Formats: sequence, structure tokens, C-alpha cells
Amino acid sequence: MARRLPLLALALAACGRTAIGGACPQGTDEQTGLCVCSNDDGCPAGEACTDGGVCACVSDYCCPTGYVWDPVGEACACQATVCCPVGYAWDPDQAACACAQSSCCPEGYRFDTGQQQCLCASDACCPVGTAWDDAEQTCQCESDTCCPSGFIYDQSRQNCTCGEDSCCPPDHSYDPSVRACVCTGASCCPPGFARSGNRCVCTTDQSCGTGQTCNQATGSCQCIDDTGCPSGYFCNPSGSCQSLAGCATSYDCPAGYFCDITGPICSLVQCTLDSQCDFGEICTADQCVAGCRSTADCPLYQSCQNGQCENYCTSNDFCPVGWFCGSLQPGLCSPTPENFCFDPPGCNQCPCDCSSATFGTTPSQCLETLIEGQISPWCAQACTVQTDCPSNFDCTPTVEACCQNPPDATVDQCASVVGSSTLCPGDGTICEAWTTVDETLPEYLCTNPTTGQPQEYQSYCAPRSGNCQQ
Repeated sequence: MARRLPLLALALAACGRTAIGGACPQGTDEQTGLCVCSNDDGCPAGEACTDGGVCACVSDYCCPTGYVWDPVGEACACQATVCCPVGYAWDPDQAACACAQSSCCPEGYRFDTGQQQCLCASDACCPVGTAWDDAEQTCQCESDTCCPSGFIYDQSRQNCTCGEDSCCPPDHSYDPSVRACVCTGASCCPPGFARSGNRCVCTTDQSCGTGQTCNQATGSCQCIDDTGCPSGYFCNPSGSCQSLAGCATSYDCPAGYFCDITGPICSLVQCTLDSQCDFGEICTADQCVAGCRSTADCPLYQSCQNGQCENYCTSNDFCPVGWFCGSLQPGLCSPTPENFCFDPPGCNQCPCDCSSATFGTTPSQCLETLIEGQISPWCAQACTVQTDCPSNFDCTPTVEACCQNPPDATVDQCASVVGSSTLCPGDGTICEAWTTVDETLPEYLCTNPTTGQPQEYQSYCAPRSGNCQQ
């Protein structure tokens, strides 16, 4: 779009009147005390004397810079950039001042230096129903209003498509539910297919092509092997072509393939990551081979030793419940020593006399764990660090109960002891009520008044489940 301005015309006239200071010059006469032109000789160069005795410009000579005399308009007309408005330049082809920079382009336009004109560059200057496309640098259709008669705009394809029967191919009709022309006659079915209801169905195996067969019951072509599928697909057991890409597990892949989750894609190589191999194996040169890089690669209760998984314990957790690692021999699990207070099947049946134990006086205590309303007693062994405890036990500090409601109590019988120190070990702690999740009545524990938390005492080996495994 080029913006032009009308010819700028200047009608220039000289007064042609001079105050008399002596005789009037040649070509002028005296009128009312002034010398006025009587012919062209009395006017400056390029000017002519008018009937009113006034000199007026009639040639290029007397026009300003950039202007030329227009005999038709009888005025000086602009014909050079110097006399055009700011931002405009003289266009000889247009014979007018034309826009020469972005400042004079309309809203939404930009100035193209190559074409030397204003060009549309936004939605503001696009026709109704279209929008500016930066990639194509043009206005593109995006609604029905800019489509030909009978066509509608398809948002998914981003183009105009047939929208009524008149533009559909023979034996097709427009279906508004799918916004497309659909086959309604025999001629629109492929060779070897026949019309059945609202679809084209195969009639013979030859209709389907290589590697496929015609399912007469459904009228659909099904693959019988991978040759009946396009590249990147395989024939699955249901007779459908399935993509090798997008697998979740190896069950999604054909025989001999595995699911490479880094794709994800079904691959002929055995592995690309250690995690794709069984425990006790690692991925080397796309194959799973026996070995390990860390204990995480090994089966339960084995550890990685010199690149191989071995029955070698490195902590008590590698051992069966209640056993220790390395107590008799490094890397070997062994039962708890005889002096350890743990004796399944009844973990409260051990050499220590729990019934006579008193608080903090013996290494073994008759302790209780409260989990979901169930009290589980066990005769516990004292510990200092985690390695003092066998497998499935943790070295856990204990808290002291200062009052206990009977297991079947519905009314709190301990509320009166809150703040009392007489029921605690005499270490400055006081009895406080603590709410327990899922429990109706609170628990009463000896509490440190400085920290406001239950006081922790001697640590003991406690079963992780809260109950001794029998």
C-alpha cells in the first residue's frame, strides 16, 4: 500500500506595485500614486502581468525549489522529495509524494524498503475472517467467512473444506457430525470392496493385499504377519498393525523384542539400561550379563562384591529377622547370640525376667508398643547404636508412661494426674496428656517441662512392625 499526497500547488503572485519616487519604470503606469504593471515587461523574470496590474508566476523560474509550473492548474506543483511532507518521497511513476518510511504507514502496516511501500503486518489490516501469519508473512483464512461458497473452515487442517453436498465427490454426501464428505454409494469404495450399511467392506483376501486377510465376519482387512503392516509396525495377535513406538512394557512388543523405555520403542537389542535387566545382571553391549555395579543391582539379601552379586551381608538388614551380620564371620548372617534377649516364637519369652524388671535397672526391660489401640509387649534388649540390634529391629529410645487407662476404658481415669511428678522417675519430668492418632483417650507420658516433649530414656531394640514376628 502506497500513500500518496495530492500535488502541492503554489499560486505565486508579485505585487507589481511600486511607490512613486520618480518616473515609473518601463512597462508600468502610474495609478493612484503607485506604479503598476501594464505589460509583462514590468514584471520579474518568469512572471506575467495580470489584468489587475499584478505580476503572477507563470513558469518554473519563479517556483520554489522542487516545484515546477503546472499550466493546467496554473500554479507551482511539487515534483521532488524536498517539497514532500516528512516521511514521504517523490515517486515519479505515481507522480505524487509517496510514503517512504514506517512513520507514515497506517496502523498494522510496516514499510518494506525493498518494495518501497507499506505492507500489511498484523491482524488489524487483514480482511474479515483472516488473521496475520508471521511464518507465511500473509493474511491466512481462519473462519468460514473467507472460504468459497459451500465450504467451511477446518480448524484441524487449517484450510477450507467441503461443507455441503454440492461440493462432495460422486456417491458422497456431507455429514455434519464428522464435518466431511462420507461415502454413500458403491462407486466410492476401493476395488474389491462393497458397500455394506454405512461402510465399505472387503469381499476377498485379494481385496486386502499382501500379508493381510479379509475377515468376512467384520468386513475388515487384518494382518497375518508383519508384511501386512507399514514400516515401523508389527502384526499383533489380534490381527492389527501396532506401532513399535510408544510401548510401556515388553508385553507390548513382538516376540524377540524388548521395550526400550528410553524411546520408548520395541527394540531387537536386549537392553540399553541396567534397570532393564533382571536383578543380578547388568547391561553390557546391549546384552544382559551376570554382574553388578552396586548392591542395588542384586537380589534381596545379596550384595555387590567385586562386580558380582554374592551371599555376603554388609549390614543386619541383609539377614533374616532377628539375625546379625558378621557376628561370627564377616559377610555371614548368624542367629542372635544366646545372651541376647530375643527368643521367638514368643519374643516376651526370653531369659530375662520381664515380670520383675524395674525401670532403668536392667539391660532388658518388659516394654510395650501401642499401635492402633493394640498393646504389644516384648522383653527388650538395651542398645546404643543401630548395629546392636538384629535384622528388622531398630535401636529406639523409650518414653515412660505415668498413667494408663484400661484397654477397654471409655472414660479417662488419668486426667487428675496431669502436672504430677510423683508418677515419673524423679528426674524433673511431669505427667502430661498426649493425643494419639486414632485413639479415643490420650496417653499420659513423663514430659520434659523445658522442651515440652516426652522425655526419651534408654534405647532398646524394638521391632519395626511394632510387634515381634513369630
